[in-house]
Amino acid sequence: MVEIRFRSNFGSNLSVWLFKFISLTTLTLISSYDCCQNDRVVVGVLAQFLHHSNRQYIAASYVKQMESSGARVVPVFVGRNEEYYRNLMSKINGILLPGGGSPLTHGPYADAMDKIITIALEMNQNGTYFPVWATCLSFEKLILNFMQTKNDQWKSMCHVQNISLNLEIEKSVLDDPSQTKMFHEMNETIPWNRFKNYTFVSTIEHIKFPIFGSAWHPEKSQFEFVVGANVGNINHDRWAILASQYFSNFFINECRKNCGHFVDKLEESQHLIYNYVEYLEYIGNDPKSSIEERYHFPESCNKAHLNPFSFEMFKFLSFFVIIYNLFSL
Repeated sequence: MVEIRFRSNFGSNLSVWLFKFISLTTLTLISSYDCCQNDRVVVGVLAQFLHHSNRQYIAASYVKQMESSGARVVPVFVGRNEEYYRNLMSKINGILLPGGGSPLTHGPYADAMDKIITIALEMNQNGTYFPVWATCLSFEKLILNFMQTKNDQWKSMCHVQNISLNLEIEKSVLDDPSQTKMFHEMNETIPWNRFKNYTFVSTIEHIKFPIFGSAWHPEKSQFEFVVGANVGNINHDRWAILASQYFSNFFINECRKNCGHFVDKLEESQHLIYNYVEYLEYIGNDPKSSIEERYHFPESCNKAHLNPFSFEMFKFLSFFVIIYNLFSL
């Protein structure tokens, strides 16, 4: 693995760094897979419960981010059994695990994350190229899972928020025996950031599999324009947008290497986010909100329900059996 360092400002050397980053990553990952080229990408985005609510939500900026790079989105709901996640992940081409405010070690979100990460690792180990991107809260959860610990107490607090920093991609701590198991499973180059007296990891990548995580929000620069005391100043300049677009394009291009698909067009259409347009809410005028829009799903999404087509087929077959039995008497 080649060591690369990024110390300059975004404006002068961004394109060179991006070329090195994508070349390094692509050569590392594709060698152990039989990859395809899928130009009809469908990506899952994990939902989570609102605080003190029985309804799940997804910030619309995650959906816009995926769609802007040429993918369609399927909501993935928490609180389901393992079979639900295995079945859905075999049909989508990757999954985005968002930020939020859910507990890291217990509850529906943590349980769903545990299942999804386990299944994604199994799929990749068995030769199915399945990309995962974890943002912010999910970045933290990803680290906990690879450290194989339920302890979410950090050694120190790093109060860095609402600022733009340069990435410094350094040789990793793989040769340091005092470091945790997590770093031995993540990549040999790790992007760091420096702010005041802090040096912290902001972006991670698995050493073997297409599993990525960012402590920061790639989607916010493009799609979140809320202003409030708890939000601060989100950078919307052209370099921030370029960086944001690069990472979303990179992830979707990784998802193109997965050729999972639904049984047919009907099944696919029943899972897409387009079915929930009536539940899209604008909340950017709320001074406490950190997002512009969200999909606020109905409580019926909290539990599995019969596919409408399957239910209609069941009714038809039942009617056929009754008629057959009548004429057989």
